[in-house]
Amino acid sequence: MSKKLKPQRLESIVKTNRYVYQLIDRTSNYAIFAQMNELGGVPIGYEVIRITMTGGKTFKGKYYPPKERYPCASQFGRYGWSYRDLKDALAKYEAFREQENQVKQLISILLPEETV
Repeated sequence: MSKKLKPQRLESIVKTNRYVYQLIDRTSNYAIFAQMNELGGVPIGYEVIRITMTGGKTFKGKYYPPKERYPCASQFGRYGWSYRDLKDALAKYEAFREQENQVKQLISILLPEETV
């Protein structure tokens, strides 16, 4: 029996497009990052993302294990949102957290664990 691989977690520091993104907080599906220029310093913005998955398949004979990933630029608006103000970013992130908690509660009601 094959064992299902756990995906590699998204890094807490992501470097892309001359920016550095530092993880502030995350849930299983969403995260909020502070955006800084590549030289560091104070945040210049914030991004709330829906964590996406990639890999877990073989391409041209090479196996790529599953891993979480930061959405690419073309996915923003659907999987990522940029904010200048931390308060606005936190409001979006908290809305996603609340939605995620409601779904978990609904699942636990509809699919209670079976007792042995």
